[in-house]
Amino acid sequence: MTEKQNKALNKRYNVAAKYRGFVIQQFCDIELMIDLVICRYFCDNINKSKELLHRLVSDKLDFNTKKILLGYILHNHYTKFIEDNPKFLSDLTKAQEFRNVLAHRKVFTRKKSDLDTFDGDNVWFENPYCKE
Repeated sequence: MTEKQNKALNKRYNVAAKYRGFVIQQFCDIELMIDLVICRYFCDNINKSKELLHRLVSDKLDFNTKKILLGYILHNHYTKFIEDNPKFLSDLTKAQEFRNVLAHRKVFTRKKSDLDTFDGDNVWFENPYCKE
């Protein structure tokens, strides 16, 4: 590989890393909001709620468990929200799956991709040539 090809490849990976990081950060923010909903549901006291957040919910519960708890809270106490947003929990699952793809898969690019756009036609996080 020439130095020019190496620089072009590094540029592609840096663009992919930028978008990967952005999406993962957004997902972390969503997860924190879910953590806060769970903590406030189980504990009205703000100080105890913060303790619950730091000692149990944020670090000890995986996302699927948090999603189950959130589903329980929404279905039992915020039915109007579920009625108005019936796909909310399934969309949350899709977002989780997309986050996992970005976090764990390799980056694939076309040789002459336009690096200033990120439209799915020039950068993938799964091999477009292989079916899983």
